[in-house]
Amino acid sequence: MAWRVMQPALSSGAFSGVVYPDFREKGEDASRGLATSADADESRATSSGLIVQTIAGGRCAGLDDVRVRALEAVRVDARDVGLLAVSGDGGGGGGLGSIDVLRELAAMRARGEFSRDVKLFAAANPMRGAEDAARMVAKRESGCDGFITQPALLRDAFAEWHESAVKYGALDDSGDVTCHLGIACIKSTKSLDFWLNLTGVNRSTSAEARMVFDEFVSREIEMSPDVFHDWAFERLELATMHAISTQYCDGAHFMPVTTQGYAFAETLASSVLKTFLSKK
Repeated sequence: MAWRVMQPALSSGAFSGVVYPDFREKGEDASRGLATSADADESRATSSGLIVQTIAGGRCAGLDDVRVRALEAVRVDARDVGLLAVSGDGGGGGGLGSIDVLRELAAMRARGEFSRDVKLFAAANPMRGAEDAARMVAKRESGCDGFITQPALLRDAFAEWHESAVKYGALDDSGDVTCHLGIACIKSTKSLDFWLNLTGVNRSTSAEARMVFDEFVSREIEMSPDVFHDWAFERLELATMHAISTQYCDGAHFMPVTTQGYAFAETLASSVLKTFLSKK
């Protein structure tokens, strides 16, 4: 993704941080340190707020690799730095999961290998319901300071996840952990299908998913492109309001992904978010 596409949204002042994906190729030698793209380097140099670097266990050859990559990530020239532990999509050969990565990062911080001010984050997927909520408890016990979630695409599935996360003690009002709810910038039926698949939602077994998907299909067919664009943007606005008003959640995590998605994020930042923030 070219920096020129991301820059308007990231420079808007409406967002308090940026999460960078794990750019390293599968199986890449740990001695090369953290792999980044030129655009990510440029955006780091000009971004304000919290800079969070993702470290994927599936792309690490072992715990030594985790340590190398963590130390490389915390060297960025920024006031606030965080590390996000995820499982990733495999290929590193170390067989590490997100909890393995998180525990090692927590141990490094406890040993003083990097500042205690570095925040440790874990991923969560509201579309996986109570099963994911149980894993969140283990991640919290392993040292995470906050959760950054996948998008809450389905209201009923989200409600089950949130109720379970509170019941199990993954989320509460103690202030020990934060939670930023994911929001996908969906501009088409194809985009919705991508996110449903990514979050593990099977339309053949989920009536709620079929209903949401069918509505997108019918709206995209029946509406003019401009009207459908506005309708899709309204869905983004509603998702944003839902995220920032959910109990025990501290904000929204936007995932634009595509050029069109960043255009949505820029519009949201320049209008809705700035208006909302100015009233606080």
